[in-house]
Amino acid sequence: MRALKASASLLTLAVAVSGAVTMAALGDLGPDPASLAATAPSGLQGKKFLRAAALGDSITLGINACGEAGECRKVSWSTGNDGETQGFAARIGEATGHQPDTGMLAGAGARARDLPTQAAAAASGGADLVTILIGGNDACAPTLADMTPTADYAASVKQALTALDASPQKPVVFIASVPYLNGLLTAHSGSSAARHLWEKNHVCQSLLANPSSSASADVQRRAAVAARVNEYNSALAEQCAAASKCVFDGGAVATIDFTAEQISDVDFFHPSRAGQLAIADAAWTALVDTLDHCELPPALRKDFGC
Repeated sequence: MRALKASASLLTLAVAVSGAVTMAALGDLGPDPASLAATAPSGLQGKKFLRAAALGDSITLGINACGEAGECRKVSWSTGNDGETQGFAARIGEATGHQPDTGMLAGAGARARDLPTQAAAAASGGADLVTILIGGNDACAPTLADMTPTADYAASVKQALTALDASPQKPVVFIASVPYLNGLLTAHSGSSAARHLWEKNHVCQSLLANPSSSASADVQRRAAVAARVNEYNSALAEQCAAASKCVFDGGAVATIDFTAEQISDVDFFHPSRAGQLAIADAAWTALVDTLDHCELPPALRKDFGC
């Protein structure tokens, strides 16, 4: 998968039922830390990041990922490092030979409109590496009308990236695409427990209302959510390409076809530990592929030996 240049076909694939990046393809375990430095692109070896900041929502916080309600940051795809789920920043550290300090700025329930504030905090904190995963709550709303308009989503992402570009540290920014939310229905198609909890807690009703219905209105509503997520990912690709030091995952996270085991059985909604690992694997593979092919913005090519 070529990572940085997100083609229309790749982003269309992000709303397909079957994704291209699965745990079967990536393996059941995280990468061997001892092998990362040896297999990482030469552009990473010897590079030093001091502070990594994680921006986004409850996915990055690891909400409900560890078998009980609440945050589980130790397995976060971005900053986690519990020895089993090695997050993005930890993999960067293994590959470069220097582990950055990590800061969690993601917020539960955060939408794209919260991203500029998070970005400002990352800038003031001196982050030189930033990860972003945002958009699930923009599409998961009480109704379709409550979803964040794509133009507003794009504007918030642009504002955040502009703030990061203008910061003294001018951090390298890695943006993960928005996961394929409609896969929740596929993964839990036979689960009465999931349907009961979604209804009881009014979870993501723009998508998950009447989950067993095949009525035309419900089918069209779900398709509208998938289309909006696809638009968000196109906006991420566009805004990242316009920023000076930004790398987009090319749709890697969007094409994960989550299984039931990769979704928390606490709420049947957030990624489980295995789901966090799948995101971390997809993000890391996308970055490595990008660096291997030197598909970088001009401001980063020299930094990474391209």
